[in-house]
Amino acid sequence: MDSESTPTATELSSFPGTTNVVKTTSTISGVNSEIKIYSKHPANVLSLTGIQNSELLLNYNTNNAALGLFPMEYGFSNTDAIAGNYDNGEYSGTFTGNIVTTVDAWGTLTLNGSPDMTDFSGSVTRLKTVQNISLNDGIFPGVGTVNVTTYSYYNPTMPTVPKFRSTTTSVNVPFLDINQTLSQNEVFKNALLAIDDVKWNSNAWKIVPNPVENVLTIQTDGQTILSIVLTDVTGKIVLHDHSQTNNIEISHLQKGIYFAAIETDSGSTVKKFIKK
Repeated sequence: MDSESTPTATELSSFPGTTNVVKTTSTISGVNSEIKIYSKHPANVLSLTGIQNSELLLNYNTNNAALGLFPMEYGFSNTDAIAGNYDNGEYSGTFTGNIVTTVDAWGTLTLNGSPDMTDFSGSVTRLKTVQNISLNDGIFPGVGTVNVTTYSYYNPTMPTVPKFRSTTTSVNVPFLDINQTLSQNEVFKNALLAIDDVKWNSNAWKIVPNPVENVLTIQTDGQTILSIVLTDVTGKIVLHDHSQTNNIEISHLQKGIYFAAIETDSGSTVKKFIKK
């Protein structure tokens, strides 16, 4: 089961710069499993800001993992340095490494549906991403490794939305006697990455006026604002407001582009605005 949403204020605080959260739940050998992928895509350049599954949390808060500029064509390849924090539940620390993105295949993909999914047969391109990560524990570097290999199959007419995805995560930390591998296959709905129960219309939310000079005013569709988090284009949080107000004083901010993560009693969204 898959769903897409904008980040909550808490998620945006944990994964700065995030504009999109995709959650997939599935059952593996009778055990429920969930994976969340946090990302941002300014100017169609897709970057990962975090990945979380039952075995591992990777937070790319030091150096996001850039996949590349969408749409991508067969033969495309990109390598990007990555860095941040990790948490395995049993241990945590920092990590460094790289991610290699390759559009390595194209052809026809056929999927048989289920009550929660829809049949698909059509042309796809395959995006392969390989993350090679070195784990650090305090002052001790290189205490373990993580390898995350993902194959995502995309409809060429919707290049940023997968039809099928397979992910294998391997974690090896010798001094803790940890050597584990998690594999997950995901088939997405025909109405891909869409929220199933739409109870609010975030398109009705507006920042007025925009550009903004001194006071940021948010118009909602009747919802009560719970919190507002403002970030700059680098993902740095510049203001976090819990006063449940629709008007925020921002005269102290420098001129530029900002993002407002707005959380209400019935949903959340991210809106871009210009401070003049």
